[in-house]
Amino acid sequence: MSCLFCQEQFREDPHSTLWSDDYFYIKADRSPANPGHLLAISRRHAEDYFALSDEEKIDLQTVIGKMQQLCTDTRIRDYYQQTLESQPDERTREMVTFALEHWDEMNTKCSGYNLGCNCGLDAGQTQMHFHYHLIPSFPGDRQFPTGGIRQCIFERGDYKHARQHVCDCACCQNQERCCGYHGGRHGCCCHENDAK
Repeated sequence: MSCLFCQEQFREDPHSTLWSDDYFYIKADRSPANPGHLLAISRRHAEDYFALSDEEKIDLQTVIGKMQQLCTDTRIRDYYQQTLESQPDERTREMVTFALEHWDEMNTKCSGYNLGCNCGLDAGQTQMHFHYHLIPSFPGDRQFPTGGIRQCIFERGDYKHARQHVCDCACCQNQERCCGYHGGRHGCCCHENDAK
C-alpha cells in the first residue's frame, strides 16, 4: 500500500507508536517542532478531518486528552535518540537534536499546546491521511507567539501586534515591516516579487 500511515510496519512500530485504540494510534513526530510533538493518526484511511466518520470525530476528543498525557513519555526521548542513530536527513537531524537538547523542559517548563490538523495541500497537508498534531509550547520558544495557530498564515498570524522588523538581510534593513522568512519559493518577502 502506498500510504505510509496505512502501513502496518509504520503503525505498529514499537519505538514511535505510543498508544492506540479502535480508531487512532498516537506516534511521536519524526521531525518534532518542539519536544513532545505527537501525531494522532486515523487507523482507517481518511484523507482529512472532514472525511472522518462521526464515531471517529467523537473518539478524537478522548485521543487528544491522551496525547497531552503522553507528550512527556520517555519513550519519545528514546525514539529521538534512535532517529539520530539512523542518520536522517539534515533538517530532521536538526529538529530531533533540538528536541533532545530541550527534552528536560517538558516536565518543568511546558506552558501550553498547539493542537490541530492541516486539511488539503493549500493548508499545508503533506501526508494525505488524517493526522492531528499536539505541539507543546514553552516560554520564549517563538518570537511572536500571539495568534498561535493563526501563524499558519505567517503575515496575518499575530492579530494584536504589527509585524516588527525581524529580518537582518541587507535588502530589508530599511524596511519597516518584513516577514523575516528567508525560505520557501521566494526567499524573504522583499524578493517575493522578483522571483515571480
